[in-house]
Amino acid sequence: ACAEAAGSPVSTATADLDQEVAPIPMIAAAICTAGHANPPDAQVCLCCSAPLSGQLVPVPRPVLAMVSLSTGVSVPVRGDIVVGRAPSAQPGGEPGALLLEVPSPAHLVSRSHLSITTAGWNVLARDLGSNNGTVLLRPGFPAVLLAAALPTPLYMGDLLDVGDGVALRV
Repeated sequence: ACAEAAGSPVSTATADLDQEVAPIPMIAAAICTAGHANPPDAQVCLCCSAPLSGQLVPVPRPVLAMVSLSTGVSVPVRGDIVVGRAPSAQPGGEPGALLLEVPSPAHLVSRSHLSITTAGWNVLARDLGSNNGTVLLRPGFPAVLLAAALPTPLYMGDLLDVGDGVALRV
């Protein structure tokens, strides 16, 4: 779905999570002649290929990706998400981070195992110093272990394996 400059919500099947929703941060966007919000460096509208107006305007951060868990739950990425068997908000993280609890019968998934964040129009992942690590599987590339100190850009089709049979697909 394309993000409208007016900030109309995108309807998606998401997890039913009992959490207070934080206000959506604003982000700079290039607007096309049809009103769709685009990354500032876009050449034409990524939704409809219409020309861009040449102006950058603040819009509520759109859903930048969907993350589907092997458990069957899908969540939109438009801010911070902390994944773990008993996740907690991270120091310095965005207020109102989504705390996404995943099953881990063998306790291979750490309490707060993985962070998915946004920077501008990009989606990033960072292992939170978990005991067993997070493996990034990207089509066409060898598997890599995520670094705890450095956020890694995520792309559509990436798979994050946090262990104990739990994986997240972007």
